[in-house]
Amino acid sequence: MRFRPNDLPEGASEFQETADGFTVKLSIDSDEEGYFGRECPDCGGYFKMSVSEYKALPDDIQLSCAYCGYRAEHSDFMTTDQKERAVSAVREIVMPAITSEMNRTLKSIERRPQPRNLIDFSIQVKPGRRTPKPLHTYMETETRRELSCNTCGNHTAVYRISMFCPVCGMRPPLEAFNEGVRATRAALEAFTKIPSEVAALLEAQGGAEALYVSALVDVVSAFETYARERFRLSMVDRVGNAEADRLVDSLRPNAFQNLANADALYDEHSGISLQALVSGHEWTGVSLAFERRHLFQHRRGIVDERYIERSGDRGARIGMRLSINERQVLEAVALVEKLAEAVEKAGHGQQREKLTSP
Repeated sequence: MRFRPNDLPEGASEFQETADGFTVKLSIDSDEEGYFGRECPDCGGYFKMSVSEYKALPDDIQLSCAYCGYRAEHSDFMTTDQKERAVSAVREIVMPAITSEMNRTLKSIERRPQPRNLIDFSIQVKPGRRTPKPLHTYMETETRRELSCNTCGNHTAVYRISMFCPVCGMRPPLEAFNEGVRATRAALEAFTKIPSEVAALLEAQGGAEALYVSALVDVVSAFETYARERFRLSMVDRVGNAEADRLVDSLRPNAFQNLANADALYDEHSGISLQALVSGHEWTGVSLAFERRHLFQHRRGIVDERYIERSGDRGARIGMRLSINERQVLEAVALVEKLAEAVEKAGHGQQREKLTSP
């Protein structure tokens, strides 16, 4: 089958026939900010990358989903619209070739009338020229939030919590933690902006308290994840990747869910006392947030003796359900955020000491 590169639709270029068919370069639409869409083949999450930065990446690079971290060939992250554009390009390139081939076939069987034949037929082929149809076009989703990777410098437009850089993979621990805190603050702020009658209805149905509980659980869980990964990196600096991974894997899965236990692990293996990084009042506040998180997750907020002993919350009564409000959650977020920043600073301080020591 012979293709006709002169019939390429707009947006298709650099046509070349191969032994298996043909190759063609296809332009992909981008938005006004110079971003184009990517779609995770695993979770279906949509995000955008900078066209100029993407062109500078190696041709064989693999990408990570900005949300779930799924990693695959960059071509696997085409969006539904981009796939449709590619299909429309193939259709417009192949159809003229098919038409041309049919014309040649029909022409070869064309017969002229013969005097001895009772029945004869004649086929006249008029191949006319076909104008390619425009390729499938689309508009990328408007950019809501842009993230810049502190490791590689590439930019990503995201639409929900993003723990991964499409180029580097997992974001640095503090960067991922801050992303979770930002989402928590945004949710709390959004609740204050809804109409008062809707807010009152949600509060009466328990929606407001559910938001506060979720916010507390999320920020404490984000610190737990941060503390584990920061601990691993501290161990990498001391004993190398293999030994650090072995140590972390040997710990209980919930080793960092308990703040006192996390403090002991840091103190024993890295020489950093988490408790010493903040004031006594602040440490008490962070400890209270951890115990409240545990109570809501495992006992639906019903106070038990363990909670009172570990939290120091003398206002709580065994058998009663703990209540929580926006002020308490915001205070917890601020305290946990301050502790994470102090841990990061202490970790970097150790790295500098190691680099400058003789």
